[in-house]
Parts: sequence; structure tokens; C-alpha cells
Amino acid sequence: PELTKHVLQNAAVIGRSFDLRVLKQVTLLNGKFDSQIQYLMEASLVEPFRQEYAFRHVLIQEAAYDSILIKKRVELHRRIAETLEELHANRIEEFTPLIAYHFYSAHDLRSLKYDMLAGGKAARLFANAEAATHFSRALEVAKRNGNESGLIAKLHSQLGSALELSGRYEQAVQNYESMQVYGHERGDDSMELLGLMARATIYSTYTSLHDPALSEQTLIQALDLSLKTGDREAQAKLNWNLMLTYLFSKRLDLALKHGELALTLARKSDNREQLAFVLNDLCRLYVCRGEFEKAFAVVDEARVLWRLLDNQAMLADSFGSEAEAHFQSGNHAKALELLNQGLHISEKIENLWGQAYNRMLISFIYFDQGEIGRAIQFSELAIEQGKRAGLVASSTSHRAELGWFTAYYGDFEKGLELVEQALILAEEKQPNFRALPLAFKVRLYLLMGDLESAQKAAGPIPLAPISIPYSRYTISVCMANVELALAQKEYDRALTLAEDLLAQVSPLTRVDIPDVMRRKADSLIGLNRLDEAHQALTDACSRAEEVGSKHHLWPILSSLADICSLLDQHDQAEAHRRQARLIVEEIAEGLREVGLNELFLNQPWVRPLML
Repeated sequence: PELTKHVLQNAAVIGRSFDLRVLKQVTLLNGKFDSQIQYLMEASLVEPFRQEYAFRHVLIQEAAYDSILIKKRVELHRRIAETLEELHANRIEEFTPLIAYHFYSAHDLRSLKYDMLAGGKAARLFANAEAATHFSRALEVAKRNGNESGLIAKLHSQLGSALELSGRYEQAVQNYESMQVYGHERGDDSMELLGLMARATIYSTYTSLHDPALSEQTLIQALDLSLKTGDREAQAKLNWNLMLTYLFSKRLDLALKHGELALTLARKSDNREQLAFVLNDLCRLYVCRGEFEKAFAVVDEARVLWRLLDNQAMLADSFGSEAEAHFQSGNHAKALELLNQGLHISEKIENLWGQAYNRMLISFIYFDQGEIGRAIQFSELAIEQGKRAGLVASSTSHRAELGWFTAYYGDFEKGLELVEQALILAEEKQPNFRALPLAFKVRLYLLMGDLESAQKAAGPIPLAPISIPYSRYTISVCMANVELALAQKEYDRALTLAEDLLAQVSPLTRVDIPDVMRRKADSLIGLNRLDEAHQALTDACSRAEEVGSKHHLWPILSSLADICSLLDQHDQAEAHRRQARLIVEEIAEGLREVGLNELFLNQPWVRPLML
């Protein structure tokens, strides 16, 4: 029994499954070893498993492991690690995670080397959770051993990167705060600066911890420190982060100032990765300013660098950045091509953030093209993946958009539920996003004909667009104000709101503009300015056809049919109605796969077209 217990305990230290060669070498039983293994199998404690053996149940392993004295357990882990080194000397990279684990469990400093190797390998394979485990252990050992600060700073950065790519932003911030404090306590300005910069990046970008005020405060603190140290490379990164902070707080002139400064500094340094980041995000800034040709130029340069650096996650992101530019400029086909390339890369490297981001943008295109069923499917998956990856946009804004489309195409109950969920999430996690789901809630009530609930939801003052400067979000919020004024029969006010919105967003995008023009026409009809309304709808129809926006085209055609009837242009009215009916039938067919076909066709604004 004592020999059996000895073998069982040693096997338990190796793991749930174990190599007999390793077990034999650490137990030192010579001729009695085989009989002990046979006995353990007959007792149903272990069983053959692939090329090894394994415990029949994890509880058996845990009980055997817990029965070992801690001092003896530590020594066994050390002997197992050394045995693995010896047995697999020609395949050491393959076994680094296992060797690292046993040296770490033995409190042996050799674990540092192996955890660094295993973490680097996992990071290259985009196994980010595994990489974070190895870098965390390596960092702990390096600090305990008093290793030089350069190594400790590097491990903090590697751990933070793995945590960010896993969507674990709160843990990443804690890691960077620890890095900052460690550097400050040791008078290491460079390490303190790196910690500040890394935190600021998370606050300034579109993560679950996005906080423009905290980002600006942290960045300015870091910039002062970088000027003290004379670190130009850090100054480039900090100006890049300030660009993002000002971009996502709708201060586009300041964003451009810091973006151009970041680009100048990055071009003077040897850090190609930093240059690529600046170029990649300048693309987003130019898109928000409606400068699409500049956006295409900088993202092309960024993509060359991402390929040279073999940064697959950012290569995928660059496809999304460029796709946004093509989408806003009305080139749906090119945008879709780019997004599918980005999605393919994100799936290959198992990057949930990239998958959610690309699927969200793909759904925008499908919604606009009238492929509503497919768009809903992409949206649902984007929201689910974004939740796991920490992509705030999918949890709040995109959930609200999905609610709007779901209601518009027939399912009011589910649509309202999604919008309410988005509103709750925004209030809990991102209060400055609140206006977006609230606007969709107002519009949804108006769609249902419930003016009282819409007015109550909207409150006493017009809704103001959120700080994210995407024209799509601006239009979504401002349209709630326009549609509410229309429902209240305040046609002059509705017309002013629609014209102001068109003046603001027309230079920036071709998406959703036709719908704003339709609402302008509704205001003109309310004021009995029928010829002007007819012209506005004709222009809206042309714009929708140019970009292939069937989602907006069919209601515009329906409105054109109505106004042509009022103007005694009955042939044109019937032609517009017939064209709208064909689009509605096509959209309805695509809604079958999500169960909305009949609900959509039975909506009061759809039924007259089908008669």
C-alpha cells in the first residue's frame, strides 16, 4: 500500500495525465514499477490515455496531490521539471509550458526562463489567455528575484497586451498601475511613463473602460513626464493617444493637431509599430471629418507596416478602418470585401474583438442594402462576441440599433426589449452613450404610434448626439428630435431640425442621408409645400439608389407615390408604388430566416403597398 500511494502521489504531481517515462524516473522503484501501474489500473484509479496514462477522475488526482506534504510536493515538481528537460531536450519548445509550470510550482527560478518562452509562443499563436498566465507568473518571479527593471517593464507590457487582447481591460489597467507604481518607487521614470501610457491607451480607445476625461488627465501627466525624460518615441505615442481622446470626445480640430504631431514624431523614430498605429487611427479621424481620400492613403501605408510586423490583429483592424471610409462614402461593395478579409483574419487568430467589430460593420451594410435577415444574424453574433471581448459599441449602440431594425421590420416587443437592455447597459457602464439607445426608444414609440410614451422618454429638451463623432450616431439621435416634432405636428420646427442635420452630416457621409431628406419632405408636406416635398423625395430617391440603400429606398418610393397622387401624377404614383412593392417583397423573403416575414408585411405602413 505504501508503494502504491507513493506512485499515485508522484503521478498526481505530474498532472491529470502523465508520461510513464517521467513517472518511472521520479519514483525510482526499478522492477516494482510496472506491477504498481498494473495494480492502479485494476483498481480503476488510472487508465491508458493516448500515448500516456490518466487518472480516471480529476478528484482522484486532487485527493492524491493534497495528501503530499508541501515540502515533498515542491521537491517532486522540481524533479519532474528536470526530468522533462532531460527527456525532451530536442523538443524543448513544445514542452516549455509544462516545464514552466513544474519549476514555478517548485519555487525554482528556472521557471522565469520557461514562462517567458511559453508566454511568447502563446502570444504568437494568439492564445492570449494562456500567454497572460505565463507572463503573470514570470513577472511574479522576476520581481521576487529582483531582476533588472528593463525585464520587469517588458513583462508588464507583455502581460498587459495579452490581457487587452483577451478583452480583460480591468485586469490590464491593474497591471499597468502596478507597473507605474513599481517604476515610481524605484525612481525609474521610463517604467512609470510606460505604465501611464498603457493605461491612457485603454481609457482613450473604444473599450469598456473608455473615459475621455480620465484619459486626458493621464495623458497630460504622462506627456509632462516624457518631456522631462526627453523620450520622443513616448511623445509620439502620447500625442497619438491624445488624438484618440479628442476624436472620441468630438474635439476634431484638437484631434487633428495631435494626430499630425504624432505622425511627425513617429516618422522621425525607428518604431514602425508606433507609426502604424498613428496611421491606422488617423484613418478613423479623416473618416469622421469626411476626408475619405486622406483616410485611404494613411490606412494603405499602415497596412504595409502591419504586414511587415506580422501583426495580424491590427492588420484585420486596418481592413475595418478602411471599410468604414468606403461605407461612409457609399461604396458598399468595397467595404464588404474589406470587412470579410478582416473577419477571416480575426477568426483565424481567434480574436473576438476583431470578429465582433467586423461583423457589426458588415451588419450595417446588410441593413442598408435591405438584407435584413442576414443583418440581424450578423448583429446577434457581433453582440455576443463583443460582450465577451469588451467591445462597448456592440453592447450598447449596436444592441439599440438591432432593436430598432427588429421593431421596424415587425417585432415591436423584441425590439423594445433590446433597446431597453442597451439603455440599462449604457447607464451602468457608459453613461455618455445614453442618448443613443434613448433616441431609438423614442423613435420606436413613435413607430408604434405612442406619442405620449415617446414624449415621456425624450424629456423636455432635445436629445444631443453622443460624443462619438460618427455621423451614423449623430443622425440616429437627431432623427428622434425630427420625428418627435413631426408627430407633434410642429412642422416648422421639424423642417429646421432636418435641414440643420443635413447641413451638419451631408459633407461627412452618404449613408442615412436619404432618410433625413424623407423626413424633411414630411415636414414640407405638413406645411403644404408639396412641390418642394416632391423635389426633396426625388433627390432622396436618387441618393438611395446610388448607394444601393433598399432599406431607405422603399419608404421613399412609398412617400413619392403618395405625393404624386396628391399632385395628380397618377401614372408616376403607380410606378413608384410598384417599385416599392418589389423591394418590400424582396426584403420580406429575406426575413423568413429570422421569422419576421409575416410580421413585416402586416405593418400598417407596409400593407397599403401590397394591395
